[in-house]
Amino acid sequence: MITFTCKVCSLRSTKAISKLAYNHGVVIIQCSSCLNHHLIADNLGWFRDKKVNIEDLMLEQGEKVLKRTQVDGTDIYECSPDVPQKEIKYLSEGPNQETGK
Repeated sequence: MITFTCKVCSLRSTKAISKLAYNHGVVIIQCSSCLNHHLIADNLGWFRDKKVNIEDLMLEQGEKVLKRTQVDGTDIYECSPDVPQKEIKYLSEGPNQETGK
């Protein structure tokens, strides 16, 4: 599952995506309101010369990424301007020193 806010129309929505497609294929989500297409993952090089996913795209735009792992092992990535600075985890930096996640 992915929950995101469309930057075109500001609609917040949740969509189900395949873990296989996210990790090895191409995932494009269409906004239910404005019908804009959002690239979530491109592991086949259709849109870029290298593999890219939503975490990479958010980091490129200077957005802060918070990663949480649930009890079942599912990773959750969240972008929010209201997240306390000490909780922000940039994916390229490794685990958060305080939480170990």
